[in-house]
Amino acid sequence: MLLYSVITIASLLISAPDPSLLTPPQRAVYQRVIGEEFCSCDSTLTISGCVQHKKACRTGGHLATLVHKQASSNTSADEILAMLATQVVGPMCGKATQINIAGAPIKGAANAPITLVEFADFRCTHCRHAAPEIKRVIEAHKGQVRLVFMPFPLGDHPHSTKSAEAVLEAAAQGKFEVMHDALMHSATLNFDRDTLVRTARAVGLDIPRFIKALDSGIHKELRQRLKGEGVRVGVAATPAMYINGRPFIMTENSLPLADRIDMELERMKGTCK
Repeated sequence: MLLYSVITIASLLISAPDPSLLTPPQRAVYQRVIGEEFCSCDSTLTISGCVQHKKACRTGGHLATLVHKQASSNTSADEILAMLATQVVGPMCGKATQINIAGAPIKGAANAPITLVEFADFRCTHCRHAAPEIKRVIEAHKGQVRLVFMPFPLGDHPHSTKSAEAVLEAAAQGKFEVMHDALMHSATLNFDRDTLVRTARAVGLDIPRFIKALDSGIHKELRQRLKGEGVRVGVAATPAMYINGRPFIMTENSLPLADRIDMELERMKGTCK
C-alpha cells in the first residue's frame, strides 16, 4: 500500500502530528500504520490518505495523533494496529447496542446528537479519575452531548448501592449533577447513611424527603434495573461508556474522550467519506 511522504503529510495538514519528531524506526512504524489503517468506518482512504485529501476530516488527524503518540513510545506497528482494532476503530465501527436508559439521571440537552451512557460506581477509583475529564468534555461540547448516568454498584457493596440510590433521589429532586459531583469528589469512600445525609445537606437537598427515600429503599428497584441493563450489554468493570450505543474504552494510552466525541460528530456529517 502506498505510503505518503512525511513532508507531504505535514505540509498539507497543519493539525497533523509532525513525524520529523520521531526517530527513524519510530517514523517507519508511524508511516506503516497510517498507511494500513482506514481513516473511518465508511472511508475508503487510509489515515495517511485522509490527512492528505480530506483536510476537513478531523478523524484522520485524531487517529494520526494517536498513532504518533504510540510510535513515540516505541510501540510496534502490530501492537498499534491491534490496539486500533480492539479499542478504537473496531468498537466505533461496530453495531450500536440499544440500551434502556428509562429512569436514569441525565445531564445535557434532551435533543443532543450524542448520548454518552456511563456505567459507574461512586466507590470505583477509575470512575473517580474519569469524572473530571467527562465533565470537561461535556461542557466543551455543550448542546452536543448528553450524559446518561447508570449506577453500577460493583459487587453490590452496601455503600455502593446506597450511594447509587442517593444520587437517584438527588435526580428526583432535580439536583443530580451536584450530588453526583459531590460523591465522585468525596474525600471518603465510606458512604454510610450519615455520610450520605451530610452530603445531601451540603448540596441543598430536601433532607426529610432524602432520608425517607434512603431508608425506605424507594429507588432500589430502579437501581437494580439500571445495573441489570449494564449486565445485559456486557458491562464487567467500571467505568464503562457507550457513545450512541457503541463502547468507548477510556485508557491513558488510547483515544481521548474529546477526540472520540469529535469523531462521532464527523460520522454524522459524513466528512470523512
